[in-house]
Amino acid sequence: DNTIEGYACVFGKPSDPALGFTEYIDVGSITDEVVNNSDILATYEHDFKQLLARSKFGAGSLHLSIDDTGLFFRFEIPDTQLGHDIKAMIQRGDLQGCSFCFAVADGGDEWDKDEAGNMIRHVTKIAELFDVTITALPAYPDTNVSLRALEKAKEQFAMADLEVEEAYFEFV
Repeated sequence: DNTIEGYACVFGKPSDPALGFTEYIDVGSITDEVVNNSDILATYEHDFKQLLARSKFGAGSLHLSIDDTGLFFRFEIPDTQLGHDIKAMIQRGDLQGCSFCFAVADGGDEWDKDEAGNMIRHVTKIAELFDVTITALPAYPDTNVSLRALEKAKEQFAMADLEVEEAYFEFV
């Protein structure tokens, strides 16, 4: 099973303030209607030339869903050099985060300042999604990406180690 999955967007969590403000994507800002009316690419580092999967108006090799956590994605790793490279970098832990590219709907954001005077942006309504991307430097540090098969393998190894350990203690 060569599946990559993760959260490209996590609701209610702060972005890295590197752009001069902190951004939050609010629950409800992304809807199924937005997903089904967008042509969304799964890319590496927001580069449309480094295509991994696609959801064109809700159909395709990229599967997207919205839950209480955020915008979840899943796709089978393509049998391409890029697919193999991405898989290897996720396995090594070099790639751990995600991002996404979107357009805010008219009136779909609110600006404020926190107690320290830092600018805060709340995105309340997204009009269109363009990509979900695997990246080394995510704007939202709470996003994640993983290999589903790798997690299953780790679980199996952990269970096997536990069984070996229990068998060892029973023997001694």
